Amino acid sequence: MKSYLVHAEREGRFWLLRVPELDIMTQARRLTEADEMARDLIATWLDIAPDTFTIDLEVALPDELAQRRDHARQLRDEADRLRTLAADEFRDVVREAHEAGLSVRELAVALKLSHQRAQQILTEARERRSA
Repeated sequence: MKSYLVHAEREGRFWLLRVPELDIMTQARRLTEADEMARDLIATWLDIAPDTFTIDLEVALPDELAQRRDHARQLRDEADRLRTLAADEFRDVVREAHEAGLSVRELAVALKLSHQRAQQILTEARERRSA
């Protein structure tokens, strides 16, 4: 499905909505109306149904806020990456400890988990290893 980038920028009481790919523009009173207004503009301009494409709305913020938003996104992405690494490492610890002779119940005590969760992690570790 085709996607159109729509830039939204506040100007006075309105949001200007620009579709750079088509070099067209409209406005909305509220940002919550941006998708509908942009979709209507594009559908009318191209004479196509409004449900045949998607809108990728990019909202312009003042520079300082945009920088902070981007930094927050980077931090969130890094946190997601680290969370994945931690989960992978934890699965490896569970698997290796079990291979070293610890029972599932001993793993649960050692890792401060329920024995059900320890078993679940062990099963996930085995599945990932065999994949």
